Amino acid sequence: MMEKGRYGTTDELAATEKINSSCVSRVLRLTLLAPDIVEAILDARQPEGMTLPTFMEPFPVEWDRQKGRPLPSSLTPPIPLNGGPNVRRVY
Repeated sequence: MMEKGRYGTTDELAATEKINSSCVSRVLRLTLLAPDIVEAILDARQPEGMTLPTFMEPFPVEWDRQKGRPLPSSLTPPIPLNGGPNVRRVY
């Protein structure tokens, strides 16, 4: 919606969708996740405990910095994108 220019601000989007603008801002931050992290989540290869509430914490916007540390900061160990031992699969 925003990328097509329908809404100029997060406040406009929030008002239209009848949700809090801070919630819109927090969720839009997820678009800054590195593509391979998004792919791991979509393939259900994310570590156990990696949930939407954990992603509401701040994380680095640089993709290379995201890969080198837990995402978000409360998660340990770092995200195993290669199917490591802390990986949970959902079928």
